[in-house]
Amino acid sequence: DRLVSCSDDGTIRMWSLEDYECKEFIPVAAHAEADEDKCNVNCVCVAGDRLYAGVGSSVLMWDLKEGEEPNASQAYHGHTDEVRMVLVTEDGHVLSCSDDCTVKAWSQETQHCINTFGKHESEVFCMCRDGRALYSGEQDGQIFRWDWTP
Repeated sequence: DRLVSCSDDGTIRMWSLEDYECKEFIPVAAHAEADEDKCNVNCVCVAGDRLYAGVGSSVLMWDLKEGEEPNASQAYHGHTDEVRMVLVTEDGHVLSCSDDCTVKAWSQETQHCINTFGKHESEVFCMCRDGRALYSGEQDGQIFRWDWTP
């Protein structure tokens, strides 16, 4: 069992829930796709043996294999401002929301954006999925409901 944290200092840390010690330290700038000028980490999401992080305007992914160093392996580019949340759906799609007032859905296989939800008028800070519905909340308090089936 572990807890994952992120920071504006450009790091991701994995903590043991048994002894509360940092067991893994990931410097985001080491990811091949990282923009060294924008390595603040706004959010993290662990889905199975993968770690996703909102880093600047991108989503970066690492493979987390037991007993191995985290391996940087994928990047999703397409937002034009800070990514605030990343979510992985039960069917394996990656969702991200951003200060660019959009929510994007991504294919894990190609890392290409397959849908952009863009009715928001202010920064999108959060989202959740419930069946076919995707909910997203923006800074000014509005919540949008999107029907989405990939």
